[in-house]
Amino acid sequence: MTSNNYLPRIAERKIEELLGEFPAILLTGPRASGKTTTAMRFAKTVVRLDDPARARAFNADPDAALRGLPEPILLDEWQVVPGVMGAVKRSVDSSSNAGRFILTGSASEKSITHLWPGTGRITHVPMYPMVERELRGADLKSSFIDKIIKGETATRSKEIFDLRDYIDCAISSGFPEPRLHLTSSAQAQWLSSYLQQIATKDVTDTGSRRDMGKFRQFLQAYAINTAGIYEDKLLMDSAGISRTTLRSYEQILANLGLSIELQPWFSNQLKRLAKQSKRFVVDAAITANVMSYDTDAILGQGDVLGRVIETFVLSQLLPDIAASIHRPNLYHLRTEKGRQEIDLIVEVGNRIIAIEIKSSNAPSQRDARHIRWLHDELGENFIAGIVFHTGQDIFEIEEKVTAIPISSIWS
Repeated sequence: MTSNNYLPRIAERKIEELLGEFPAILLTGPRASGKTTTAMRFAKTVVRLDDPARARAFNADPDAALRGLPEPILLDEWQVVPGVMGAVKRSVDSSSNAGRFILTGSASEKSITHLWPGTGRITHVPMYPMVERELRGADLKSSFIDKIIKGETATRSKEIFDLRDYIDCAISSGFPEPRLHLTSSAQAQWLSSYLQQIATKDVTDTGSRRDMGKFRQFLQAYAINTAGIYEDKLLMDSAGISRTTLRSYEQILANLGLSIELQPWFSNQLKRLAKQSKRFVVDAAITANVMSYDTDAILGQGDVLGRVIETFVLSQLLPDIAASIHRPNLYHLRTEKGRQEIDLIVEVGNRIIAIEIKSSNAPSQRDARHIRWLHDELGENFIAGIVFHTGQDIFEIEEKVTAIPISSIWS
């Protein structure tokens, strides 16, 4: 931890890089994930638009309010005053020098396209809840995914983790405020309040007139089924909602940065690939919270255990992938009728890394059989296969397929 109690974030590398190239950057991600705190380290002027006094000035004349402020200018919670986006656009159109504006807020990149439909002068940087690499003060310059792409060997953690330790990490959450400053019981209360606000104020702020009770049921069903590939009907029946309402609620979660939808991976080399997306909550602690499950309860529920571990591993990889110099894309793979299924596909150009996530401490060749199938199908386009597990050792399961402890992501 630094002298001012700030923990560096993986996204800082990307922020610094893009501020040197673009006139404006947009930080997107869930509320309370640390966007503002990080952005302030790069700004000379901080404008908090959720402050009514500042908002009045920007509502009245955003162009005049921006003029003359020392740059970079941080416009925090920009969506409170949507007109500020137009003022930023006009300012950038008149001077496209790099590093002029940083915008932060709880709206997604897609939700601003009608305000600034892609001029090539603003780019977005995703931020996620904190990950173990950040929380433990590990080296943030290296990237686990970049190492694998380069053919380097994963590093074994000096600390010893077992399955219980990983669950403890997962349900402690990555939101900075509870994780860094609260006890475990208070962390759960904080997250409950956070989700309650999502189900009331934030849904109302999006203009939804839906039944808040229905939305809470939807959120619970979505969280319980994290890391799942399933028909819409499952969520519709669980929450008692129509397909139209389901789409509306899913968009709310996406706009608030609380859900991740992995698209299915396709290849001209393979046939009969399924087309369903895979849905995740952004933080495994959300699942534990809505179910009121502690570590012992999760250990006793096999299906929930697998979902929590898979969601936790995804959450650890997301900032790493976003900051990768190779700009990989993330998917999942499933063939028709589920004959072959691979948890995560990291695509780099036309080459891939295949990842399986297991809650066991001794993965076998059977655990890697679908990765082996993909390796045989792709040949030279197959970079590597990884079976993440909860044990201690790194070992080769077979050619180009390695068993790696989850903790190696942050080691």
